[in-house]
Amino acid sequence: STLISLKIIIENISTVNVFIYDIILKICHPDLVIEGRKQTLDIVQEATKLREVVCNIVSPRVIFPVIKKVYSEIRKHGKASVLVLLDMLNTSINNISREDVKSNTPVLIDIFITLFDYRIDDNQVLEVDIFEVEEKINYGFTELAVKLSEISFRPIFLKLLEWATTSGAPQDRIITFFHLTKSIALKLKSLFLLFAGHLVGTLAKMLDWCNTYKKQTGQPPFVDSSYSTCEKKACLTLKLILDTMYTCFLHDKHSFVTKDTFNILLQPLVDQVCNTIGGTTVYQERIQGHLVPCISQFAAAAGKDSLLKPLNYQLLLKTRESNTQVRFAALVIAQDMYRKLGEEFTVLLPETIPFLAELMEDESVEVEQQTQVIIATIEEITGESIQQYF
Repeated sequence: STLISLKIIIENISTVNVFIYDIILKICHPDLVIEGRKQTLDIVQEATKLREVVCNIVSPRVIFPVIKKVYSEIRKHGKASVLVLLDMLNTSINNISREDVKSNTPVLIDIFITLFDYRIDDNQVLEVDIFEVEEKINYGFTELAVKLSEISFRPIFLKLLEWATTSGAPQDRIITFFHLTKSIALKLKSLFLLFAGHLVGTLAKMLDWCNTYKKQTGQPPFVDSSYSTCEKKACLTLKLILDTMYTCFLHDKHSFVTKDTFNILLQPLVDQVCNTIGGTTVYQERIQGHLVPCISQFAAAAGKDSLLKPLNYQLLLKTRESNTQVRFAALVIAQDMYRKLGEEFTVLLPETIPFLAELMEDESVEVEQQTQVIIATIEEITGESIQQYF
């Protein structure tokens, strides 16, 4: 009944702004968020309705600074309270008119910069919970991004890139940043390519940074007390980077993957075939779920024979690695890439045959069988038998 009365007051009294901090702080408290904690489902639902009313009634100029202030208090209450406060932020962003976006952008960016450090501030929280909160933060940020012009968004994006990668910054920001770039790329699609060029050097650097195959010590990145935690962070970062790249390649119409971009990304990307960080199961999942589609789409975006040939050659070189699972992975990626390219693959056939001939005699039965599969794929593409070459 108190919540219902408060809802009526908010809807009808203009001076409610004076009390809005205390109101939001109260309605985001765990007692009014989590059913069964101290309240019934009905009360939790009334609190939800009240939060919606506050977002719809209170002006952006008032509510955004208050949300930032409340966040500094509410995050100590745990994930549930943070999530409902983020719901309020996101609802308010959705409600904001394009006319009001410009005047509210500075305070919103200030809020998001604070929110993006959730992973740093609450590093004892389970990764699954951190990821859930970041998903909610990213949703709000991407909703803001679509309301901004290219000229307005570019400096914001560059500021976040510097925030995450500048020397001395907490390394966990790398995870948060690439989680964000994945979300932005999925939301903006081809429009994200207007800004993705700023990422190319960082993408290449981070791929190598997370690649223990290319490190003399074999140590994973991320300074942490636990080796296994460092590995998990590196594996998560890799998936987010590969997914960001895949989305960029998917929406590219030969404007993003230029010759220069291709040359910067080629080796760091293909060298991921040899990066077994995380162990066999994690490696195989990363190959199948992330690296295979990424490299295949990279090839499709590259398009030109002059770019496809070095990509194919560098990938085939991985079939000569001593590690059996790396050789197998290289073949799996090559098969998917050839299928993706279709008839464009034919220019790659002459240099591919010698590698396949070697692999037909591989000591691993699994590798030899996968070679047979890729040969069948090639014959399906070309419409001709290539058995005479073996």
